[in-house]
Amino acid sequence: MPRLLRIGIASLVLALLAGGAWLALHHSAGPRFQGRTPQQWFEQCAQSVQSDGTIQDAAAVRAVVGFGEQSVPCLVSGLLRRKGAFADDWNRMRSRLPAATTNVVPRQLEVREAWQRTWAAHEIIAAAPLELKRAVARAAVPRLLAEVRNPKTEDRSYRLTFMQVLEPEPGLVVADLNQFLADPDLMVRQAAAGFLLRYGTAAQPAMGNLLHLVTNGEPNTIHARAFAIQALGGIGPEAKPAVPVLLGFLTHPNSNLCFAASNSLSQIAPELVPRGGSK
Repeated sequence: MPRLLRIGIASLVLALLAGGAWLALHHSAGPRFQGRTPQQWFEQCAQSVQSDGTIQDAAAVRAVVGFGEQSVPCLVSGLLRRKGAFADDWNRMRSRLPAATTNVVPRQLEVREAWQRTWAAHEIIAAAPLELKRAVARAAVPRLLAEVRNPKTEDRSYRLTFMQVLEPEPGLVVADLNQFLADPDLMVRQAAAGFLLRYGTAAQPAMGNLLHLVTNGEPNTIHARAFAIQALGGIGPEAKPAVPVLLGFLTHPNSNLCFAASNSLSQIAPELVPRGGSK
């Protein structure tokens, strides 16, 4: 083989090897936008979180959202690798929760440390398309539920409330929420009932435990019972076994329970609601 031909072939092989090495390195670095990975853009978001919870760097938020599901790992990491007490999440997430939930829990908890990464993750998820939100929920919610199932975990009820921001699909949470309705901790039962308000007819598997919670005469359970009554109403006509109990609540001395019972009956069996509602 002529010397020049050998040199040419060797040069071609070296070029192919160099190109392959470059492609492998580029691929291993993962997706990038303007030279940065999703994790780097996310950290930039976290660093720009202000004391009032505002993310100052809107461009970084758009970049993370623009990666789509490729940003799921960094968002899940932000949610799960928290610092300090769980209370910090609650203070910043509270404004995103239903009024029915926020009206019966503390307006502020003691804040010992700023949770910029957790808050940044939630703000990004709140602005994200549904597909990305659900992808994050599928990755994070099972681990959060495992924390709640562990009786040694602190602030278990707040973890349930915190999870609502992720808007998980019912298949991810309803079975666990049903179990939490029978938890020894009243606040966990209350949080589970409040969570089930989101799911309407999908909460039907929890109907038995919801009804048990409604009829529980334990002290200081007004809010938990009101949530359970409302969740039964959300189930609709399939919750007719609860009608006799709900009719009894139309004359309950607590006006919140009266109103909740009247409203739920209007969804389950409207023909049975007295004119003028509860009395």
